[in-house]
Amino acid sequence: MHTLDRNATFPMKNTKTIKLMFVDDTLDIGGKEILLLNILKNIDKARFETHLAILSGKGILLKEAEKYVRDMVPVARLHKIDIKTILRLRRYIIKNRINIIHTNGWIDSLYILLASVNLPIIKIVTIHGYEKGWKKFLQKIVLKYFEGVIAVSYSLLKNLLKDNYKFQKSFVVYNCYDTERFKPKNGLYPHIPPKLVMVSRFDWSKQQDVVVNAVDILLKSGINVKMDFIGGGENKYINPVKKLVLDKKLSNNIHFLGTIKDLESILQNYDIFIMSSFSETFGITIIEAMAEGLPVIASD
Repeated sequence: MHTLDRNATFPMKNTKTIKLMFVDDTLDIGGKEILLLNILKNIDKARFETHLAILSGKGILLKEAEKYVRDMVPVARLHKIDIKTILRLRRYIIKNRINIIHTNGWIDSLYILLASVNLPIIKIVTIHGYEKGWKKFLQKIVLKYFEGVIAVSYSLLKNLLKDNYKFQKSFVVYNCYDTERFKPKNGLYPHIPPKLVMVSRFDWSKQQDVVVNAVDILLKSGINVKMDFIGGGENKYINPVKKLVLDKKLSNNIHFLGTIKDLESILQNYDIFIMSSFSETFGITIIEAMAEGLPVIASD
């Protein structure tokens, strides 16, 4: 039976500098991507030599991330599984004598597992949410070969173990926010009508349609509100929500602002933060909103 070891550590040789490589598929604006950027900015440079591989070679935050790492791995995958990218990663790992590799998702974990076969590398992954279907099946296989798995909450870790995930070692490291960026507002200045905001990617689990229906109920009850959605995502998730807004004739009250980078300056313009997720492991935007002093309405 797997037990939660809150004090688990990895055996490391006494090296002056640990060579640490972070791997993600993209570096667009999102919770885990902002978290990775904050780690790169604040990590102890005297102890860790940091390298970064973004498999797609794309991302709004890529240029900023380059400033905080020793080197960028020159990769840009052309296919879901790109053999040339896997081989390029392997050559880089060997040439630069990487000690530890940290991944953030199922696809970068798969790439690193294949690229590091028979190499003396410590592989660590942070799990930010739940996968489903074939991705979940593949993730279960891949993570058995990782030396460490980090979950962003104890509830997430317990659910993964209950779902028959097998880990060599597991840890819980909570998400965090940048205390220099997110600070309480100087007093409360409620808007009339109240301004509501939801910051999240559009995805199957986020349920923005529930918020649209709730706004419709409020308006029909004589309660006027304004609602803004901030975040991007695939059109197959965004378009149905936009269509629902049009069908219910709510375009004057509900707006789609897309992806916004400087979130701290935007949140101060709202009165209430909304999170309607069907499933949320540890929502970073929720604690950022709380840090700004906004009341939060979240699904349970």
